[in-house]
Amino acid sequence: MTTAKKSPIIFLSSHRPRFSELDPYGHLNTKHYFDYIAENRMIGHEEMLGITLSDFAKLPFAIITANISIDFKRSVQYGQTVEIKSWVDSVSTQSAVVKSEITIKDIGVAAIGHLTLVNLDKSTGKPAPWDENFLNRFFEE
Repeated sequence: MTTAKKSPIIFLSSHRPRFSELDPYGHLNTKHYFDYIAENRMIGHEEMLGITLSDFAKLPFAIITANISIDFKRSVQYGQTVEIKSWVDSVSTQSAVVKSEITIKDIGVAAIGHLTLVNLDKSTGKPAPWDENFLNRFFEE
């Protein structure tokens, strides 16, 4: 792959937990950490790469989440602003790992996420090699 020597483009966004996203202890409910990461990726696709949700639907391949893991470091409280940073961390022939960090502004890392994404050929539904032109959009020139 030609991406091995290139730096990944880092997607940045920020969010404030809403009351409806809290658990009974006043912390951001764990299920919303993935929501924030997914939202960060879509914001980045649109704002940094110009790829909209409808553009994804038109591609001859589909990118699916095969696995997700989140390491929780500290709780996010109501009223705190979190910054989400994500980037393509590694790429193999048919999959990629996206790493993310959710950081509480002025405090520190709240969670680290790893998404394993698989590229599927829509016509066969089977894993397929990445389209190099598409994949290269996620890395600096």
